[in-house]
Amino acid sequence: MADTPQDADDKCWFAITSEPTGVAGIVGLERISPVNRDAVIALYVDHAIRRQGVGIRASALILDFAFRQLGLNRVTSYYRNDNASSRDLVSQAGFEVEGTMRQAWFSDGRFHDMIVVGILAEDWKMRRDALAEELGETTVIAFGDGRSVGSKWPPHRHETP
Repeated sequence: MADTPQDADDKCWFAITSEPTGVAGIVGLERISPVNRDAVIALYVDHAIRRQGVGIRASALILDFAFRQLGLNRVTSYYRNDNASSRDLVSQAGFEVEGTMRQAWFSDGRFHDMIVVGILAEDWKMRRDALAEELGETTVIAFGDGRSVGSKWPPHRHETP
């Protein structure tokens, strides 16, 4: 039997753009499973705009998309054990540490442990509004023009969770 190519419907990626620099990162869902109703989130933000709240807002927007639009029950992520920025971001979003994959990440000529984190739809529902309050509205990110409901973060205060 021949190998089947990965289904194109099992991933969903978005470019993070900013004025005037253009593309400043990517955020997406991989291995979206309609059977298990789960996916893996990945994020990269250009060094020039890190620590400005773009990463957490992009993560929150994609979590809203995963849980509220796609109807997923779970989102998983991974980060290298020495990556404090990723640890802080997933913690702020409400992910919980679920385990350590020993020496699962090879980089810089050596193996590193990889931390596995996850968040459930029920956890996100409880964390969403508090996170929106914490982040405030000084920086807003959106899908496209941000005019449709559920397409920007933080969400408007009058949106229902």
